[in-house]
Amino acid sequence: MVVGTILTNQYHEYGATQWFKFKTTAAGNYTIKTLAGTLPAYNYDVDWGDGSYNVGINTYNHVNATHVYTIKGSYILNITGTMPAWSINATSNMKLLITKVISWGNVGLRKIDFYGCTALTTLPDQQGKLANVFNFINFMSGCTSLVAIPYGTFFGSVGTPIIWASSMSNAFFNCQSIRSIHSTTFRDCDNVLSFAGTFAGNVKLTNLPDLLFTNNWRTTTWSNCFGGCSVMTALTANLFYRAKQATDYVSIAQSSFEGTFASCGALITVPSEIFSSPQLDDLGVNKVKGTSFSGTFSYCSSWITYRTICFTIKYIV
Repeated sequence: MVVGTILTNQYHEYGATQWFKFKTTAAGNYTIKTLAGTLPAYNYDVDWGDGSYNVGINTYNHVNATHVYTIKGSYILNITGTMPAWSINATSNMKLLITKVISWGNVGLRKIDFYGCTALTTLPDQQGKLANVFNFINFMSGCTSLVAIPYGTFFGSVGTPIIWASSMSNAFFNCQSIRSIHSTTFRDCDNVLSFAGTFAGNVKLTNLPDLLFTNNWRTTTWSNCFGGCSVMTALTANLFYRAKQATDYVSIAQSSFEGTFASCGALITVPSEIFSSPQLDDLGVNKVKGTSFSGTFSYCSSWITYRTICFTIKYIV
């Protein structure tokens, strides 16, 4: 028996026709569990992919959010309507069976994660569909078979007010099959406060692009962001460069780089200017204050050998 599909935080745009879809394999009992709370009201329909339908599911714990597959096979689930949330149940077997997200649809997701979906390999190549998600905590955490982050996945995730897209913590933690990241991945995510653990444990991530964090001027922590990326050999000088607008001045005090590259055992090239202005200040208006670099390069054995010394930096007002 397979139980525990959780649908958390999706919002259906009026008149939209595209459905949120994902593909799973195996027979069993599937339960869609939506979250209670102050979200747009639920009112969605499910096509279970085997000729069965449930309509008018309008509460987070509705009885019709459960379905039994009698024949083992490959099924595509289609969900349409007002459904403001999707979050996989991290304790259920179902997280092991989802193989593909086919479409984000026009459901205006508010919260979403596929935490622990180890069979998930592919995300939809769609741009701007996740603009209303208010955080991406554990978005794909533990999805060890995911091979890529499609171009534009987070486009439009600007966020108003600031609570929108406020965290990327552990978003791709332990995604062991991702080999590269596009430089524009977080281009529109200017309300993200935390990149803590975002790519930690990505053991096939070979390099990082310049300008990856451009526009992320509200971010206060990159703690352990790339911790354990054990095959990455070099960093670029402009990794943390952030293009500021004249009106964007918000204090970035107490930013943290604690353990950002900890246990990156193959790292041998670190540009001396990677943490220098203008990388870590906003055109000289608000200097970085109280920034911590404790353990930034701890256990980077190759770099220590190559450079002969390792150092810790700390900005103090």
